[in-house]
Amino acid sequence: MAQSYVLPREGGVDIRFRNIFGLVLGIWKAHGVYGFYHGLLANSMKIVPQMVVFWMVFASGQMAMTGGSSSRKATA
Repeated sequence: MAQSYVLPREGGVDIRFRNIFGLVLGIWKAHGVYGFYHGLLANSMKIVPQMVVFWMVFASGQMAMTGGSSSRKATA
């Protein structure tokens, strides 16, 4: 069972779910559709810059290994 270790210390109640369907139903009843997207913007602001740096390093490493040429060559 899933338990919340934060809520009891903050005056809330312990949350327990028997299965994933109970969890989804609980979120739906408490917050509606918004509950499923809560924190998406903050998480995206964390992940997008990380992925930009990753792809820049990947592309520069790829160019360094191939001698500056693209790995895709036109065939005619």
